[in-house]
Amino acid sequence: MSRPPVVENLEPQLVHLVRRTSVYGATTEASIAEETPFQHASLDTAPALYGGSKLPAEALCRWYGERYGLDYVILRYPTVYGPGQHAQGLHTRFLVDTYRAIERGEPPRVPGDGSASHDYVYVADVAAANVRAMESEITGEVFNVATGVSTSESEVVRVLLELAGSSLEPVFTASADGPATGPARELSYRIDKVIRLLGWRPEVPLKEGLRRLVGSLMEE
Repeated sequence: MSRPPVVENLEPQLVHLVRRTSVYGATTEASIAEETPFQHASLDTAPALYGGSKLPAEALCRWYGERYGLDYVILRYPTVYGPGQHAQGLHTRFLVDTYRAIERGEPPRVPGDGSASHDYVYVADVAAANVRAMESEITGEVFNVATGVSTSESEVVRVLLELAGSSLEPVFTASADGPATGPARELSYRIDKVIRLLGWRPEVPLKEGLRRLVGSLMEE
């Protein structure tokens, strides 16, 4: 079977597809593994479309791998944060907006009761996972690149207040009045597979990562 030009052009290197963990949709599983299926029943239209749109790209990788023997690895990230982050990201914007409010002497606003939780993984750890994936001989696998630890937004605010040396108290608001952060649910990702097969594990704890983020924001 003749191979299309796109496959020939990609042959010298590993196809390295990076996706958000939105591919899991609104799963209710307590511990999310790479095999966890996409669930959309409880999602609003926009999140359902966003998460669902990630699945065809992964399917294309698998199809090219099976049909033409193309090597690929898929990495799924939760909430990536750190210096240089996109200030308008859905979850990472909450970090920036919260710190900027504290910097102005304003009580940080937390949507809901602050219990919405996310897996915050530091950008340098994510970069290291990318390097591991590119250097590895492993192909045709999907990996969660996360910390495996779910942290509530109220805890994140507490750490940011501590790092800023502030005695301000957070204000808990109706979700629509605070920074949008997505569904109010706890997300916990399993990372035993990426540790076992790629030898990667997160190294930067949340408090240290937030300290570095705050340092970069102070320099802007």
